[in-house]
Amino acid sequence: MTLFGRFAVKEATYKSLQPYYVKWRGIALVKRGRKPAFLMTPRMELAFKELRIAGSHVSLSHDGDYAFTTVIFEQE
Repeated sequence: MTLFGRFAVKEATYKSLQPYYVKWRGIALVKRGRKPAFLMTPRMELAFKELRIAGSHVSLSHDGDYAFTTVIFEQE
């Protein structure tokens, strides 16, 4: 996962969790196999609990200098 890819995923996550405030540094990513996934920091766990998010999906794609991402949250 490139730096641009991480930035794109963090930005999409930050925007999708609004109006709930999650700090930029509170959004952490890891690779699980070939897929990006969230590392559940205490702030992210709290956001998921308060927003009743049961699961998440992250899709990341690159094309040259561009990174495209989709973040989907499943509610209970």
